[in-house]
Amino acid sequence: MRDVIRYGVVLALICTVAAGVLAYVNDITEEKIAAQKALEEERALAGALPGATDFKDKTADISNLLSRPEFNLVKGYYLGYSGDRLVGA
Repeated sequence: MRDVIRYGVVLALICTVAAGVLAYVNDITEEKIAAQKALEEERALAGALPGATDFKDKTADISNLLSRPEFNLVKGYYLGYSGDRLVGA
């Protein structure tokens, strides 16, 4: 019985240390991951609308449509501009 308690305490300590290390690594990499996601999204938008230099997120304007099952693959709705000229959506 004493061994079971000892193993439980050891396991709890290992889990606590692992959770602390994971939280620390997450804290270090959180900003880098967010920046990488933003860059990836910007590149995807530029690939879809090559003439556009500025993009405006209009996803909130169509949020009622995005809740419908036939639009489950749509992740967002953006307007692409080159200066003041609308290039596409």
